[in-house]
Parts: sequence; C-alpha cells; structure tokens
Amino acid sequence: MTTTSPRSSVIPGLRYRDAPAAIEFLCRVLGFEQQLVVPGADNTIAHAQLKLGGGMLMLGSAGDAPTAHHDEDYGGRGFSCTDPEGRLWYVGTYDPWAEAP
Repeated sequence: MTTTSPRSSVIPGLRYRDAPAAIEFLCRVLGFEQQLVVPGADNTIAHAQLKLGGGMLMLGSAGDAPTAHHDEDYGGRGFSCTDPEGRLWYVGTYDPWAEAP
C-alpha cells in the first residue's frame, strides 16, 4: 500500500548570503531533496525549491527584494511586505507542487 504525505500550502522562504552552501547543507545533513534550483549570476541562487516529506522550503541568495504586487514570469501573482519587526513576507499564487506543463 502506498501512502503519501499531505502537501503543505505554507512554504517558508529564506535568503542566504551563501545559498549554494545552504542548499548543500540542507540536502546532505537534513535530508532535503532538490526539486528545482535556478542559478543566478556570480554563484548566486535566483530561486530554489527543496522538498522534505510533505513539506517544502524555498530559498535564494540574499539581496534586495521587491515589495508590493507583481506578476511573475513563471505564472502567478505575488505580494511582499515587511511585518512590524522588519521581516520580509511574500505571499503568492504560484503552486510549486503543480506538475510542469
């Protein structure tokens, strides 16, 4: 009998100064699996999606993040803002669990 884990609809997103090293650590030490890694310029990561069971973590290299509403090249619409303590939040309609067309 095959069972599947429920998939989380809340997916944390992190920014790292050395995102390639963070991906290597998260996969090697904590058991995450790469679902998608989009390299950026100068050994940066534009976007990565790492899976662990029914959960997912998105991450990328630290840098300036856009705020307000915006449409994404890959489909979906997003909104980013800072909370009262200055943390950046991003909410979007992009579904990383959906199969690619």
